[in-house]
This record gives sequence, C-alpha cells and structure tokens, in this order.
Amino acid sequence: MRLRMSNQRGFSIMGLLSALLVFTILLAVVGGIVYFFYNASRTTSMAGDLKEVRAAVAVFVTESSEVGSPTWPTKDGKLPPAGKDAPINFSAGFTDSLGNTVRFYAHFLSDLPRHWGEDVWRIDSRGAVSVDLEPGEY
Repeated sequence: MRLRMSNQRGFSIMGLLSALLVFTILLAVVGGIVYFFYNASRTTSMAGDLKEVRAAVAVFVTESSEVGSPTWPTKDGKLPPAGKDAPINFSAGFTDSLGNTVRFYAHFLSDLPRHWGEDVWRIDSRGAVSVDLEPGEY
C-alpha cells in the first residue's frame, strides 16, 4: 500500500469551509438587497394605486354631481356615517345627462388596483380613500 505525503492533490477541509463561508455571506447580502427592492416596489405600487383611486373618486363625485346629487362609489352611493368607513364599490355608477350609465371602473379607472375585490379599499365619512393593508402585504 502506498501512502502519499507531500504531493497530495485536492482541497483541504479548511479551504472548503472558507469557500462555503464566503458563499454564504454573499448569498445573505444578495438576498437582503433583493428583499429590500421587492418591498420598496410594493410600497411604490400601493402609493401609485392609492393616488389613482383618490383622483378617480374625486372625478366620479364631481361628474355625478353635475347631473344631480353627488354619488359616491360605495354600495349605496352615499358616504358612510361620521367615524365609519365603507368599501369602495368599483362597479358603482350613475346615469349621465344623455341617459348612459357611467361606471367607476372603466370610465374613471383604467386598471383595477390590486386587491380590488377584497374590501380593503375604503372610503371614510369625509370622502378620504385608504387601503386597509400594510405596504408589505400589498
């Protein structure tokens, strides 16, 4: 039986452990960066959708008041009582002066926001629009 002493080829256990440690550190750094940008994009998306829905509500109420009393995009077309809020009804509508039905979604919003069917989009008694989600959940 022959034993190799000084001319052995291959990797030492310390070399392998060092490489594994460097790889693990790089993976943790890259994972943290990806997670940060993923959450930042969700927050930006939520802020953009909130701004768009607020503008659409304002235009909807303004145009509906031109043909009668103001209509809000809620189930009954009215604002909730003081201190309360109500889900936004994205299919709410009113009849314009020509007799056409004008819908909140499609006429005032080009795209439905995320979570539109989950009753998380709310309007309060002052007409303020909010989303009942944390930015990380959006």
